[in-house]
Amino acid sequence: MAVLPLIRHGSSLAAAGALTWWFLFHVPAPEVLRPPSPAKAPSLQIAQAADGGLSAPAVAPPDVAAPEPDAPEPAPSTEQPEDGAAPPEEAGSREGQEDGELQEPLEEGKDPAGEAPGPEEPAEVAAEDASQDPVDTLKELTEDRELLQAARRELDGDVKLGFSTQFLCAAEDQLAIARAFGEQVVLIPRSALDDEDANASSYVLDLGPGARVKKVPGRPDLSRFRQYRDLFGFEYSSLPEPMRKLRTAVVRRDQVFLFAALIPANEWAVAVGRRRQVLEQIGRTEGDVERFTLRYVPASGGRFDFSVEAIEFADGSKWRAGGVPRR
Repeated sequence: MAVLPLIRHGSSLAAAGALTWWFLFHVPAPEVLRPPSPAKAPSLQIAQAADGGLSAPAVAPPDVAAPEPDAPEPAPSTEQPEDGAAPPEEAGSREGQEDGELQEPLEEGKDPAGEAPGPEEPAEVAAEDASQDPVDTLKELTEDRELLQAARRELDGDVKLGFSTQFLCAAEDQLAIARAFGEQVVLIPRSALDDEDANASSYVLDLGPGARVKKVPGRPDLSRFRQYRDLFGFEYSSLPEPMRKLRTAVVRRDQVFLFAALIPANEWAVAVGRRRQVLEQIGRTEGDVERFTLRYVPASGGRFDFSVEAIEFADGSKWRAGGVPRR
């Protein structure tokens, strides 16, 4: 009787061994399932809001809205940069050797010196050198009611589409120009844009003999200024020493909203007057003009005036002082 259990046990072992051998050597291996490769994450294109070049409406920026994916890159605008937008780089470096002259327009466009010359307007009458005008003529321009009204309209943005005025000047003259026209020279940190921050403050340059940097609560009233000379456009080492001190009031560039000389209406009125004088001399009208290029020039009594260097017309023709195109 003891043999029967042994036979059963042996049969079971033999069957198990046979099944094991068959599974190991004859049954095909199952397919290995691999997870599908993850889809490539879409690259996020970050559209940086461009600062308004060297010209911008002086109003507080609106609340920043998050850009939607795949939104088209916004066109450059003359609006003030939104808080948080990447600021433009400073010109050169604090140890740089650049010549210090601003060669960028106050509005969109480039210096005619860097453009291929277009058809030249016959310079039958050369523009008079504004620096030779008597100081009382300059005073008349700054006090002329009609010119002041025209200047305020332009500063309010009441100009035809595509029209611009470009100013050229040297970094070394910035303090003298500011004093001549009574400009406000300001450095406004981005923190000063927060109206709810009771501790927010800005910095202004006292244009008196000492030219001291003063700290003021909040931010200066910018509602009357829509044009300015961006002092970041000049080589730092070429700026007058009081303006260099003003710049160092806030060290980090990305924490500065505005470092500029704000242009008042009386200064813009002089530019409007000089533009009109040249147009009258050459027999053209303001409606024909696309862009003026003016340069700050010293005048008697510590004043500054403007000379018209070039005019570009909508029909593609150009006029340049003296009739010599700048290459």
